Amino acid sequence: MEAQWVVDRLHLRNLLTTQPDWTLHDVAQAVGRSPGGVKQWKKRRQAAPPQDEQVLHRQSRARKPPPLNPLVIDHVLAIRDASPQNLKRIPGPKAIRSYLD
Repeated sequence: MEAQWVVDRLHLRNLLTTQPDWTLHDVAQAVGRSPGGVKQWKKRRQAAPPQDEQVLHRQSRARKPPPLNPLVIDHVLAIRDASPQNLKRIPGPKAIRSYLD
């Protein structure tokens, strides 16, 4: 299904480029999509570089967690690489978290 959507969006991008005088309704009829969907993808296309292929794929609406601080990553890797002596194993996520607290 995703492949068909990408093809539809590619067709939409081509129509928006070659037929700039068409209304949203005309483009929506040509592509077989709703005018609201055409408006949404037109806005995304204008925000992206001209030949960017990523704009053709769907975009997740899920929240993106903030990136971790590199110091935290280094500290976690140090705990994992040099496990505490009393642990006598490679620490997993729960053990690492207990050493971070």
